[in-house]
Amino acid sequence: MEHRREFDVSEFNAEWARRIAEAERRARTAGRGDVADYLALRAANDLVRAVGLDWLLETFTAHAVTPNRE
Repeated sequence: MEHRREFDVSEFNAEWARRIAEAERRARTAGRGDVADYLALRAANDLVRAVGLDWLLETFTAHAVTPNRE
């Protein structure tokens, strides 16, 4: 039987953001502006994607509960 470790998605996302920020800092320190710029863009895209997903789920949920109330 396979055992899976329970984890909090928000905890995972926070750790991912921390690691990306650290990698960006190291890249800038090493003079790798190209890599640092890529990592900054990736972090911005991750944030936009997360906000969009939250909006989509909230909108879907709001529309899904409307017929149940009627």
